[in-house]
Amino acid sequence: MSRNSLLIIIFVSTALVGCKSVRLTPEGREIVVVKELNTLTTECTRLGSVTGQHRMGYDQALTIVRNRAAAQFHADTIVIDSVEGHLSPSRRITATAFNCSDRRVQPVRPIDSKRLTSDVIAKAKKCQERGGVWVNDQCVLHVE
Repeated sequence: MSRNSLLIIIFVSTALVGCKSVRLTPEGREIVVVKELNTLTTECTRLGSVTGQHRMGYDQALTIVRNRAAAQFHADTIVIDSVEGHLSPSRRITATAFNCSDRRVQPVRPIDSKRLTSDVIAKAKKCQERGGVWVNDQCVLHVE
C-alpha cells in the first residue's frame, strides 16, 4: 500500500469518527416540522428561535433543532426559517418554535409513512398548495 493511500484511509476514518450521529429524543420526535408559515401556525404562540448545525447534513441538523425546541421551549411545532450550507455537507438550520396545542382540536402526531398511498399524498399536496392542512383524510381550510 502506498503512503498516499494510507494517508487517505487515515483521513477518512478520522473524519467519520469525528462525525457523531445525533438521535431524536422522544420529545423531539413529537415536534411537527413545517417548512413555512401557513394556516397551521397562524394562531400559535411564538416561543423563540432555535438553531442546529451538524457536519453530517440536513437530517442531523434538523434533529438537533427538534431536540432543542422540545427541551428549551416545550414546543410542539417548528417552522424552518433558513437552511445554510447547501454547497457543503455541513448544514445550519434556524427555526422558530411554536406552541400550537392550545389551538388544535386534536393532537398532531407523526404518522407511519408506509400507510400513505400516492393518492393520499397527492391530495394532501393539493390541499397544502391552497393553504389548507390535510387532517383525517380531508382538507381543512381557514376561512374568515
